[in-house]
Formats: sequence, C-alpha cells, structure tokens
Amino acid sequence: MSDEYLIGIGIADVTGEAGGVGMMGMGQPMQRTAGIHNRQWARAFVIGENTPDGSRLVFVNSDIGMIFTAVHEEVVRRLAGIFGDRYTSDNVILSATHTHSGPGGFGYSTLYNLTIGGFRPTTFEAIVSGIVLAIERADADAAPGSISVSTGRLHETSVNRSLTAFMRNPQEDRDRFPGAIDPRMVVLRLEQAGKPVGVLNWFATHGTSMPNTNRLISGDNKGYAAYLWEHHWQGQSSEAKSAGEIDFLAGFAQTSCGDMSPNVGAGSAYGPADNAFLNTKVIGTRQAERAHDLFSGPQVPVTGRITSRKRFLDFFDIEVDGQWTGGPNLRTWPTLLGQAFMAGTWDGAGASFIHAGLVPRHPALRVLDKLTAVPSAELVAGHAPKVPGVATGICKPVPWTPQVLPIQVARIGQLVLVAAPGEFTITAGYRVRAAVAAQLGVSVDDVIFAGYSNAYSGYVTTPEEYQQQNYEGGSTHFGPATLPAYEQEFARLAADLAAESDDEAGSGSGPKPWDRPGPPDLREYAWTATLVQRPIDRPGRDREFGDVLSQPQSECPAGTTARAEFVAACPSNDPRNGSSFALIQRLADDGTWRTAATDDDWNTLFRWTRTGYGTSRATICWATTLSTPRGTYRIVYQGDAIVERGSSPVPITGCTDPFTVN
Repeated sequence: MSDEYLIGIGIADVTGEAGGVGMMGMGQPMQRTAGIHNRQWARAFVIGENTPDGSRLVFVNSDIGMIFTAVHEEVVRRLAGIFGDRYTSDNVILSATHTHSGPGGFGYSTLYNLTIGGFRPTTFEAIVSGIVLAIERADADAAPGSISVSTGRLHETSVNRSLTAFMRNPQEDRDRFPGAIDPRMVVLRLEQAGKPVGVLNWFATHGTSMPNTNRLISGDNKGYAAYLWEHHWQGQSSEAKSAGEIDFLAGFAQTSCGDMSPNVGAGSAYGPADNAFLNTKVIGTRQAERAHDLFSGPQVPVTGRITSRKRFLDFFDIEVDGQWTGGPNLRTWPTLLGQAFMAGTWDGAGASFIHAGLVPRHPALRVLDKLTAVPSAELVAGHAPKVPGVATGICKPVPWTPQVLPIQVARIGQLVLVAAPGEFTITAGYRVRAAVAAQLGVSVDDVIFAGYSNAYSGYVTTPEEYQQQNYEGGSTHFGPATLPAYEQEFARLAADLAAESDDEAGSGSGPKPWDRPGPPDLREYAWTATLVQRPIDRPGRDREFGDVLSQPQSECPAGTTARAEFVAACPSNDPRNGSSFALIQRLADDGTWRTAATDDDWNTLFRWTRTGYGTSRATICWATTLSTPRGTYRIVYQGDAIVERGSSPVPITGCTDPFTVN
C-alpha cells in the first residue's frame, strides 16, 4: 500500500474537576464528582495529503459528554495562533464519546449548566488546552502513511431503548435494522510507512454503562475499549500517554446512537450485569475485540483527495422543502423541549412525577413557564404533538440552548464523514447518510455518521419517531421538521463539496440558512459557578496534608485490594492534567521507586470525600491480580491545596509504608 497520506497521532489529558462538580449527561444535581476511575483523554488523528500544500483534516475523539460550541470555537482560535490557516473551522472535527461520567460546565448555554451549578472555567480550560495539545502532538507526529477501512457487525452490545418510537418508522426502515439496533462498525486502520499506528472506530452505543449514581470520572465503555487496546494490547502506560510518548492510538468514536443503550439487560438500567464497573468493562471489551478483528482482517485501501466543508445553520426558522418532509413545505422552530425530555429514559430517569408520551401537561410546568418563558400558541402548534416542557429557545436575554449550529462534511478518498451536532437515532442518522451519499454519488456504506461533533443540540428523531414523544422525541429541539432540515442542508453542503465550490449560496437559488452569521459569543451570558464559594482547604486538628490515615496491609496477597486513606485537599483546585492524584509505585532492583499504576488505570480508584468545612480525605484503592508482579510497593497521594483565599494551589503529597504483594 502506497504512502499516499500523511498520518499523525496525538493524545492529551482533558480530565476536568474531580471534586464536587456536577456531572454532564444525566441531569442529576446530586451527581457530583468525587474522584477518578479513569482519566479523560483527547485522541487526535491528523490525516493529510502527502503532497506540498496538500489538504489536511484532523479528527479529535474526546472522552467527554459532548462538544459545546464554546469548546470548538476556542480550540479553533488557539490553533490559528499556532498553525495559521493549517487547521481551521472547515477541517477540524471535534467529537465526543458521550460519556455521562465527566464534569460539566464547559459550555455557555444556561440549560446545560443548570444541574452543574454554572460554567466551570477550570474544566473548560482542561478540555480546550488538552484538545489543542493533542492536535499539536499529532501534527508533530505526521509522517507518510496509508489508510484502509473495514466494516463489520457487532451484536449484544446495544439495545433500542425507544422501541415504540422506532416501530413507527416505515417498514423499509425497520427492515434495515433487524432487532431495532444498528450493529454496523466501521474501522479505519492508520499506518506510517507500513507500521500500524492507529485505529479509529465508529459504533453506536450510549456512554451510559455507568449509571447516574456514579460519582467517579470515567470514560465509560468506549474509554475502556481504548484503554484495553492501548494499555494491554499495545503495552503503553498511563505515564507515556500523559507525556504524549505513544506509538499507537485507539479511538472509539460515536455515531448515531440516540436510541441505542449499552444496558442490554432485558430493558432494565443494567446490563449485561448488575455491576456498573463490570458492565463498562464487558461492553467496552466487546467493542475493542470486534474492532481488533476487523483491524486485523481484510482491508479496503482508502485512496483519493481530502476535502471538507462546514456551514452554520440558524434553526430558528429554516424552511424545509416538501422533498424532505414527504409533503408540504415545513419550517423549524425555536427550541421547545417537551415534557418527555424532563421524564428521562431508562438509562437516566428524570423527575418521577413527569411522564413521557402524549399525556396531559403536568401543572407544575406552569411555574417553570413563569421562571423561563411562556411558549406561544403558535410555537406549541409548531412543535405538535409535543407536550410542552420548557421553551429554552425563547428565553431572555439569550436562548438557553444553542440554535446556530454547524454541519460539516469531509471526504477522505472514497470515504465521507458527516459531522453532526447532536444525538441522532439510528434511522435519523441513516437518512442523513443517504442524503449525503446521493449528492456525492457514493454508496451509503461509504458514509460515516460522526455524532456529537462540533456542537450540541440534543436529540434528532425521524418525524415518525417524533410522534411517539418518548424521551428522544421530547428532546428533539426544533420541532418535527428537525431531521428533514438536517437532511436538506447536509445535502446542499454535500453538493457544494461535490462541486468543490466555495460558493456559500450552495446548490439551488435564493438565500440559504448559512448566509446568517456563525454562532454568537455567549461567554458574557455564562453564569460562573460562584454562588457557593468553596472553603479553603484545612488538614484538620493535629494533621498535615498528606498524612496517612489508614495504611494498607503489610502483606497483600495477589488478587486482593490494597487500600489507603490520606488527609487531602479538594481535587478541583487543580485537575493535574498530565499528572495523577494516585500513584502505585514498585521498588526496583536498583533501589528506586518506579510507577506501576496511576489514577488512570482500570485497577485503581481515587475517591475524594469532604469530611468537614474545608477538610477532606482521599481514598486510594489498587486491585491486584494474580498476574501482578510480586514485590514491594507503596501508595502515593498527590494533590493541591488552597490554604488562603485567592492564593494559588500548593502541591501536597503523602506516602504509605511499603507493603509486599505475594
């Protein structure tokens, strides 16, 4: 296979605040970070034409809940300062794995910060700077290489959590997805000079193996799939990842998984087991093993140019042609989230007194109207049959949810990437792929849907699924014509790409939605989480930071867990990106201590607990296995304390007595 492309890989830590910050995804105010199971990572893949001044594309897959507009715009701004016009809004795709176990507060939209407690500058900076660093590392790593692709199917890893809505689709759609799931997996194999350096995988299942009771930061099932490949199969350590010193990168990206749940346990909130950690491991392992089979099997070479286009759409009022609605022309509407949105789904239930479906509106929502905005009769009719919940699109002084959103289409040879800013159901995602494929004259199988990319605007269902008003339909922001609008505008953008035209009027005539300006800068409207000021850190009477409160056993038989407790400080003072709160160190033959595991490793748990006003403790657990090397170990705690109001964090540390694993 010829080295037609430039291939570069890069990784960086994007872990946010691990102590007392609301988690993004489940909408549970009491679900606040209390430690780390696995760190969050940004994995960047640079793909370029191996010619002077050849086009480039960068795809970044991050272990976060979603990409907010604020993150994408700031990343692009910083890249311009580093690289000039090499990486721009047109050729940068930022995508999220959609884990629900990371801190929130990294966007400016009010709705998504309500249960978080406000905008979190520290978490925002961790994510933005980490993504930029990953791209810098991938750019520096770029070298001649090649790409190949394989596709396959994976079952017993997803289940349709909105089956009644799916069954409303035409028979043709239902036949396309036997079992009401999308088992399709697409795997890119990336090589430099004939050596494999990366895998980029797309498969539809939600990042909700960890439930809404979990308070530890986790990459969920896709994070574990990447960990398994990079650590166990490639032998790369967390320390090497932190330093960017890797020779292989495994990206497990999201696609159209709006109605796909990993909790396959007969429709319960669990599955395949009743243990969240085991669920995460099993669902992640299934994805990794199937991807590895495809990666190692027959491949189709990818050849051809790299091109990309991006447009912003204002969904306040997009006119949608009858070609896409299957009837009269329709329009999109300002966001009116439905009562079903507030009811939640089995992966994460909402308010117990609120119900999905076409049921009477709960009287309590009238109070919410007075606190937010009262939807007009016209707006309610436009969103029908949605039962009104909260009209975020008409809140003042600015909408509480985004309505100016990006769409992006990129070609890598015969492959097409469709980057969309939301959670599309499997049928909705297919229809967009089909619309793009028709414009580009390619097979729909060569079109990859990359969901959760560049911005976030809730769910997108088919018009038929919308009629059911399950959680996903109630969370479809712009009314029943939301998907037809996306189909129409993605088709127009694909037509531009096919014509290799920069004409922003697109195909056809007349003004287009993307003639309107890009997303507004809402940072001045983002309320920062300062309503409850965190107390300064205190070690407590007769204590020092880092003191060991509980030592591990002096002898730890292989297969048991070593555990220690320390006098700690709040981990949100500094996320320690590129570092760790917990180290498991082994005594080497030369008498030095070598790191064997960090707070990123699967067998470690770093828990943080507030014990009083300003006082806290850290609990570090390390689960040994029968294959753990025998020897002498110790547990090290690292943190950062704020001891005076307004002062910078001061590094603190503590260390247990040595113990043996035998």
